[in-house]
Amino acid sequence: MKFFLPPANDAKTAERSYQAIKKFNEKQTGWQISDVRYYEINYCHNGEAMRARVGELDPREGQMVIAIFKAKHTHGPYLVCSRDRGVAQGEPILASSDAQAVEFEPESEPVKQGRP
Repeated sequence: MKFFLPPANDAKTAERSYQAIKKFNEKQTGWQISDVRYYEINYCHNGEAMRARVGELDPREGQMVIAIFKAKHTHGPYLVCSRDRGVAQGEPILASSDAQAVEFEPESEPVKQGRP
């Protein structure tokens, strides 16, 4: 899946918003956030299997997942962000670091023109 950020209409707005949400969560949690971009995570909460996917409703809160981050340190949790949890206010939903994560496809590099 190629990177997107609901409800952004274009890539420039999506990127600017993504970076602002990332900064907000670093400030809220006090953790540095990894640069890896996640599309989906599968994790367990109170013994129940959960799946959070960008652009779909979060099973715990019922709000659309806007972004998923991971704390930069090795055993840091994943951060599931919705409008009221990590985007416009509040702290994100935390999922354990052993969640199974699916990353967005890497951005393709521009083709260089000219001689090799």
